[in-house]
Amino acid sequence: MSRKAMIYVWGVSAVVALVLLIIYARGTITALLMALTIAYVLEPLVDGLERRRVPRGLAILLLAACLIGGATALVLWIVPRIAAQATLFIQSIDLGALKARLDPILGVYATSSAEIIEKVRERALKYLQENGTTLLMPAFRTLGSVTAIVLHFVSRVLELVLIPVLTFYLLRDSHSLRRYATDLIPPSRRTQVVGLFSDIDKVLRRFIRGQIIVSAILGVLYAIGLLIMGTPLAVPIGVLAGFASLIPYAGFAFGLGMGLLLSFLQYGSWARLLGIVIAFAIVQLLEGSLITPRIIGESTGLHPAVVLLAIMLGGTLFGMPGLLVAVPVAAALAVLLRAGLADLRRDWT
Repeated sequence: MSRKAMIYVWGVSAVVALVLLIIYARGTITALLMALTIAYVLEPLVDGLERRRVPRGLAILLLAACLIGGATALVLWIVPRIAAQATLFIQSIDLGALKARLDPILGVYATSSAEIIEKVRERALKYLQENGTTLLMPAFRTLGSVTAIVLHFVSRVLELVLIPVLTFYLLRDSHSLRRYATDLIPPSRRTQVVGLFSDIDKVLRRFIRGQIIVSAILGVLYAIGLLIMGTPLAVPIGVLAGFASLIPYAGFAFGLGMGLLLSFLQYGSWARLLGIVIAFAIVQLLEGSLITPRIIGESTGLHPAVVLLAIMLGGTLFGMPGLLVAVPVAAALAVLLRAGLADLRRDWT
């Protein structure tokens, strides 16, 4: 077997091993993935503090304290305001008018709801009387698996604790880890591989920095659109929709859904609902045609269909962390794939 064939065999074996690892150690891989992402985002800040003669370990702890303090202050600032606005919103709802708006929509189901509930209750009681003993058996089996449930809960807690611990060590030792990884690359390919990962680093940093700016702009625009339409909790919804925009399409879906729901409960006006839809459509048009191209550009080089597929796979495999990192990881893999295909074309020609 030739050397190139051996390399391809080892490459395929590594991919298979990685897939099996993801399947059977998903929780630990998710924690590692989150730690790598956080360390990657925070590394420039830690490096900046270190250049100002702050010890690297102390710089990491100071940065962590600032982030935790900032998040705590934000929560303490925004939660009471959301609660106050929500209280005013609930008090302002006219239940009689709301029922009048819902009755035509629910139709016969609204008028016969009491009968339906009574029938369901009677059938449930009858079923319990006839099958009570049978239904208790799964309960006893469930009690027998309490130990497994507790162990599962403990493992989830340990994974959460693992994230900050891994992040600290990755940040502290990032330079030595990078040098060690570079030394593992054969000298004949070192320049090419280092250049390839430098390209990936540029793509990812441009995407992350740009995505944060775009999300902030979208949050402001969503809030303005909802305020114009008089939507309750307009500013909190806009801010949360902006944060959710870190996951492509999630902010649009969340903001539009919440805006329509609260406006309907408050006003019951189809004109206002149409206005909210138009406002979000305008923001989405601006985001796709002006904001993102100007700030991020085509940095990821991914087709929209590939972006959607990456988000679905990331969410399926790793949940919320997978949704957050799906697009950057897909962009990095795309750079590697393009480089690999270029090497194959050179070899074949």
